[in-house]
Amino acid sequence: YSTEALDMERTICKAMRGLSSAEFEGVLHPVFEEDEFKLIVVGGVLGAAVGVVQLFALF
Repeated sequence: YSTEALDMERTICKAMRGLSSAEFEGVLHPVFEEDEFKLIVVGGVLGAAVGVVQLFALF
């Protein structure tokens, strides 16, 4: 009964479709903000690793 009465999935989907791209980013940004530094560091490490592999593979 509660699943049908609340119908959260449909309600959330309807609300999310009504958001502009800036509003949508405003919803998602806080979720990723706490891990933003980790993402930047991991991206840098992976980029450096690929650069080293290319350096040795091409020369």
